[in-house]
Amino acid sequence: MMIDDGALFSIVLPTRNRPWFVARTLLSWRAQGFAGTILVADASDERRMAETLSVIEAFPEMTIRHLPMAKAPGDEPVQGFFVDIASGVREAKSEFVLLNCDDDIYAANLVETCVAFLRDHPDYALADGAYIFSTISEDEVGVQGVARFGYDEERGFDRLRRMEGEYSHQFFAVCRRDVYLAAMDGVVAAKIGGWAAQFAVSMDLALRGKGRIFDELFCLRGFHETRSGGSVWPAIFFRDDFSLHMRRSVDFLVARMEQDMGIGREVTEPFAQRLMLHMVARHLGTAGRPSPHVANAMARIHDQAPADIAKLRLTTLATRQANEMFGDLSRG
Repeated sequence: MMIDDGALFSIVLPTRNRPWFVARTLLSWRAQGFAGTILVADASDERRMAETLSVIEAFPEMTIRHLPMAKAPGDEPVQGFFVDIASGVREAKSEFVLLNCDDDIYAANLVETCVAFLRDHPDYALADGAYIFSTISEDEVGVQGVARFGYDEERGFDRLRRMEGEYSHQFFAVCRRDVYLAAMDGVVAAKIGGWAAQFAVSMDLALRGKGRIFDELFCLRGFHETRSGGSVWPAIFFRDDFSLHMRRSVDFLVARMEQDMGIGREVTEPFAQRLMLHMVARHLGTAGRPSPHVANAMARIHDQAPADIAKLRLTTLATRQANEMFGDLSRG
């Protein structure tokens, strides 16, 4: 596999106090024959870090680097996750990287397709595919598709304008390492945290380069309870600090557009505000009826889903194996 070449591609896996999810993710990569490099950026407390290390030690045949992360500054705790990601990407050294959050499962064959595409198309900064949420039981996998869109426009501003109506979460794409690190470092320097930072990174990546999105299954996210015992949506948008990070995101995007395109703040600020509000509207489920383009993309993913069941069952397999091998670990 091309993605087994550590100088070409590596995975950055950030985690905090969730060794069970790390186990499931590593099992899924092993089940797909991945023999490349995985860097675990671990911000766990002492006990959970020891458990995560015990998980990693159960995979001696895999190339896994454990990177203990410094604790986030006390005045900016929500930003620590993004500091950890930037640190992991900086350590990666490979030409291309994939951010693999500990609760996500990726289809290795399409990851390889993305790397091959980026090697052949130096004018593209990133590539990924269909991003699907799953509900997983012992015997079946159900899927709910989330439409994704590529950005092939030559000008960064045109790519960003398209994102206003067809947002694509490029935060989790296969990216050129230098481009991804520049976007992450910018967001960290701007002290943006929470979900606003994910939006800001995705939009900055759209400014920095073109993106190709394939229809085939790329990433599978499993629904799971949060520490509060319920869904994270939409409560995340009503945190006391969310408006602060939204404001910082707008300022960051304005500065980036001025830097890249020389457009004045009187134009870029209202545009950046609309973009960020669009992100919130979509995640609150109030973005309105999908356009025909969105509906068609959703239909393609839905029609293709049965063909992907074999891949999705890797998640079920990994879940069962994680229960058998690491059943004594708490699920974070």
